[in-house]
Amino acid sequence: MINSNKQILVQQRSNKCQLLPGMWALTTGRIISGENTREGCVREFREELGIHIDKDECKLVKSFMKNRLGMIWDIYFIRKDVNLE
Repeated sequence: MINSNKQILVQQRSNKCQLLPGMWALTTGRIISGENTREGCVREFREELGIHIDKDECKLVKSFMKNRLGMIWDIYFIRKDVNLE
């Protein structure tokens, strides 16, 4: 997510995360059965950051295969001004 001041929102991952615990990163997540990646993006922002976004605000930037397991990663760009207090 980027705001009108060109500030990029990052979050600190929980120390309990299996992957990169405690690291500062962009918001990520996994889709659940029955949802597409855009719906998963909306849900993850709400769950992880408490920020409500509309699926139309999620612009797909790139989709690619990650690793030999065939994981598909969709990267979305969100331009929005939010109050972070």
